[in-house]
Amino acid sequence: MNIFMNGLTRIVILGFLALNLCATAQAQTLNWIRNKADVMAAAKSEGKLVLLLAGRDTCSNCRTMKNTVSESQNPPIKALLQQNFILWYSIVDSSPDYRQYIAGMPASWSLPLICVIDPNKPNEYLSRSTGIQKADTFYQRLLGHVNSRPSPPTIVSFSPTEGAAGTEVTIQGSNLSNVTSVQFDGVDASFSVQGGLKAIVPPSATTGLIVVKTAAGQATSTTAFTVITGLPGRFSVAGFADLLLQRQDSTMAVWLLEGARLVGGAYLDPLEPGLDWKVVGRGDFDLDNKPDLLMQNTEGSLRVWHMNGIKLKNVRDLNPIRSLDGRPVVGVGHFNDDQYPDILFQHSDGSLLVWYMNGTEATSESPINPVAPADPAYRAISVGDLNGDQKDDIVFQHTETGTLAVWFMDGPNMTEGWILNPSRPSDLAFKAVAVVDCDKDGKADIVFTNEREIAVWFMNGANLIRGEYLNAVFGESNWNIVGP
Repeated sequence: MNIFMNGLTRIVILGFLALNLCATAQAQTLNWIRNKADVMAAAKSEGKLVLLLAGRDTCSNCRTMKNTVSESQNPPIKALLQQNFILWYSIVDSSPDYRQYIAGMPASWSLPLICVIDPNKPNEYLSRSTGIQKADTFYQRLLGHVNSRPSPPTIVSFSPTEGAAGTEVTIQGSNLSNVTSVQFDGVDASFSVQGGLKAIVPPSATTGLIVVKTAAGQATSTTAFTVITGLPGRFSVAGFADLLLQRQDSTMAVWLLEGARLVGGAYLDPLEPGLDWKVVGRGDFDLDNKPDLLMQNTEGSLRVWHMNGIKLKNVRDLNPIRSLDGRPVVGVGHFNDDQYPDILFQHSDGSLLVWYMNGTEATSESPINPVAPADPAYRAISVGDLNGDQKDDIVFQHTETGTLAVWFMDGPNMTEGWILNPSRPSDLAFKAVAVVDCDKDGKADIVFTNEREIAVWFMNGANLIRGEYLNAVFGESNWNIVGP
């Protein structure tokens, strides 16, 4: 008796569950949107087609198509609609939006009007019919539209998996040739499909999923791309090097490097010093163990932004405020035995001059010995210790041939002058723009750019050890590297 009752109980319970499941499935009716703008926006966003049903609630044919044929599970019309279409139900007595799809039809046409529409061409239809369609015929019609569409994209992987704004990310998957947009956590990014899909992490991006959209649909990565935006309270951290960047509108930013890998970055606060002012060097002018920025304007005047990490503390004009001839600054380095950074200038005739500084006060000046390269087309790029003797050297590049040279210095005196080995990049579009110890081996390296790509020559004195491309490019061509 107990066994019989337990079995009966199970039958009753299972029957109850089956009834509930059936009721739930019936309750999940299709979602019909009544506003054209909302329909087209949703279809574009999800990469789906639009199915328009124009009719009246009092029309029996319309009710049949909407509530019976479209809800059919055999053939699986309902599932096909849910996966591939955004549904639009237009009431003909209250909305005129359906009328643009009846051009050329006889006056005796009958409700409902059924149109399949590509949301990228919202004022045209791919197919149309009027009146009731049998379920089998309607299913084959819809399936034909689905099968003729390009396949939606997929994302299999992306590399690198983390980086700062400006990092170039390679996205791998399928159907990634007709891409309309790439987003990092909802922020639109610039991208290229030549040689594979590559996207540039936008400045305002945050950590999140990558979304690729095409006319056939969209794909979302299964893992998040990690955006590195945080900087410590100073530019340089143990194991990292810095690059200073400035845009043509004078906006400033700093990138943190680990070798040829961009690992962090941030805009400076405030963002810009004014259109007439450019960053020309970096050094600790107030000896607080935090780098400051040397600025020069178009008239040759000089000032220091005393910084607390990426935030401005105060501004001090130099004394004197400019050299007598207003010559441009090459860079900031150490050319005597005190702790204060000094300033190197080069005249248009090639002659070099150093200001010995005490904070923002120039205590004296001295020409470099020799005063200039024999060929004035050699222009000083920047200052850095290439041979690891803890004395700053001067790096030059010939403006016509691209040949690179270094003066190994002892204070203001050149001890040796060498053409680099190799003497220049194989691609002359790359120009040397900064001298900085990227791999923190105690010997400065040389940074090049062709205004989009960035490369690093890792140096041992005048000899190239290896060259590597940075894992980031300039998403905007108006950024410049202005120094270490």
